[in-house]
Amino acid sequence: MRYNGANQYATEANLRKAYDAHSGSAADVNLLLIAALRLAGLPAQPVLLSTRGHGRVSQAYPLLDKFNYVVALVPDADGHDLLVDATDPDLPCGTLPERCLNQTGRLIAPGPGAADGRWVDLRPSQRHVHFQQVKLALDAQGGLAGQVHEEYAGYAGADAREELARLGEKKYAAQLARQHAAWALAPLAVGARDNVQRPLALDYAFTRAADDGALAGTLYLSPLREFLDGLNPFTQENRAFPVDFGAPQEETLLVALTLPDGYELAETPKPTVVDLPDGGGRFVYQATSLGGTVQLASRLALRKPVYAAAEYAHLREFYRLMLEKQAEKLVIRKKA
Repeated sequence: MRYNGANQYATEANLRKAYDAHSGSAADVNLLLIAALRLAGLPAQPVLLSTRGHGRVSQAYPLLDKFNYVVALVPDADGHDLLVDATDPDLPCGTLPERCLNQTGRLIAPGPGAADGRWVDLRPSQRHVHFQQVKLALDAQGGLAGQVHEEYAGYAGADAREELARLGEKKYAAQLARQHAAWALAPLAVGARDNVQRPLALDYAFTRAADDGALAGTLYLSPLREFLDGLNPFTQENRAFPVDFGAPQEETLLVALTLPDGYELAETPKPTVVDLPDGGGRFVYQATSLGGTVQLASRLALRKPVYAAAEYAHLREFYRLMLEKQAEKLVIRKKA
C-alpha cells in the first residue's frame, strides 16, 4: 500500500477501502500497520505528532487540531520505544521520515483516562550522511580526468533513492551532468539501490578539458569546489527562528590529486579546524603533499538537528569560514 502524500492522524473512510485502493494517507498506511502488528502479537500503539511543516505542539496545551500525523510505537526487547512508519519504502524499519522529526509526539494508550499516555521523543535515529572519494589526474595543460565514488547514508540515502526512483538512472545522470557543465561524464553505476540497510553508492568517471587561458608553467585549481555546494545558505544577518536541519549532518570529501610530471605544489594549504560552541559542530580541513600526489580532506559534522535562533550568528560565521577554506586555490607550478 502506497502513501499518497496526505498527512492525517485519522482515516476519512473505512481502512478496507484504502487497502483495496493500494493507496492512502499517513493515517491509512500507519493505522493498518498498527493493526497488522497487533495481529502478529506485538503491543503496537499510535503516536500522534505534528509534521515539521505543520508547526510544533505545545505540551502544556496539546490541542487535537495541532496534530496531523500518526506513527506506530512498539516496545523492543529491552523495553525501549521503537517508532515505526510505513509511508517511506526508502527508510529502514525504525527510522521516521524527516517530516516527522518535530521534537515530541503523544502516545495514545487504551483504557479509562488513558493513564499510560505520555510524550514520546522524536529525535532522529539516523543522520544525513554524504561521503565522496575522488581520484583526479591533472595534465600539464590544466585538463582533469577523475573517478568519483559517492555514498549516501541515512536520510541522504533515502533522499537519493527517492530522486533516482522519480527520475530514473538516465535522467539522474543527465541532471548530474547539468550540474557540471564543463564535464564529460561516463555512464553512472548505482550500487545497493534496493538495500535500504546499506548506503546508496554511485560511481562514475569524468573528464574536463583544459582552460585555454591557463598560463604556461603555472596551474590553478580549486578541486573541492567541483564537488561541494559553494553557497552559504545563511545569507541574512539575523534570524528570529531556529535553524531546523531535521537530522544531524555529515559531509566528507576526500580528494587524491595526481600532478603532471615535472610539476609540484607551490605551497601546501594550512590545516584548519572550525568549531561551533558547545560541541554543536566541527569542520576539519587537511592537506598533504607527497611526491606527485596531493591529498585533500574536508569533513563537516553538524551534530544537532536544530540550532536555536541565538546560535544563528555562530552558524553563519562557521559556514563562511568553511566555504572560504574549501574555495582555496592550489597553485601548481613547473619545477625549476
